[in-house]
Amino acid sequence: MEWSTLQHLDLRHIGRGVRPLQPHAASFHPHQALVAVAIGTYIV
Repeated sequence: MEWSTLQHLDLRHIGRGVRPLQPHAASFHPHQALVAVAIGTYIV
């Protein structure tokens, strides 16, 4: 549950800055989302 919560928080926080690039990043570079979550979790 903790991991899911962190994922949602990270995705929301990152989504604000990369909102317009989100759809392209999701279909173009799926790794970007994983990297973003990893970085967000690392920072937290």
